[in-house]
Amino acid sequence: TGNIETQVTDVDAEDEDGDNVTAKNSSGNAIADSAEAVVSSRVVTVSGSGSLTAQIDTNYTGLRNDHYVLAGTAKHLAGRVQLRASNEDVKLKDLSIFASSTDAGTDTAAVLDATFGTITLYEDAAMTMPLASEDFTSTAGDGGGVTTTLEDVNYVVPRDTTKYLYIGVSVNTIGTG
Repeated sequence: TGNIETQVTDVDAEDEDGDNVTAKNSSGNAIADSAEAVVSSRVVTVSGSGSLTAQIDTNYTGLRNDHYVLAGTAKHLAGRVQLRASNEDVKLKDLSIFASSTDAGTDTAAVLDATFGTITLYEDAAMTMPLASEDFTSTAGDGGGVTTTLEDVNYVVPRDTTKYLYIGVSVNTIGTG
């Protein structure tokens, strides 16, 4: 990866009669060396591959504040992921989601396993276009949380665009899980 800036540092030119012509920059100075160069106002970035930036969007309506969810809810919007592809289309193959409990001294895995049935990644906020879904069976994670991996998402983020994916969960009824 690197940036390229172009400059014109010397010009050998002639008019239609074959007479030498002195090329000048926009200040009217002859272009004879790098001190009087014509510098591009554009930077060309050369990159060996694309990149994908992902973050949880906490400013999305309905997700800005803490909220309550009724036990037995089939589809609850739990999060929104912002994805930005740079330099080329990027395919999101799998996505791991880390969750933790704020209840001190509890077995986080047991609490989350008992609370959630499935976790689904959707292409739309209405949660009608699922991309991948997994039963919420947690595996040990870092920092007192658990991780669930959604496999075979296979979602393409077009180059130089921002897209959003939505995390939905089914909430178990009380006493099941």
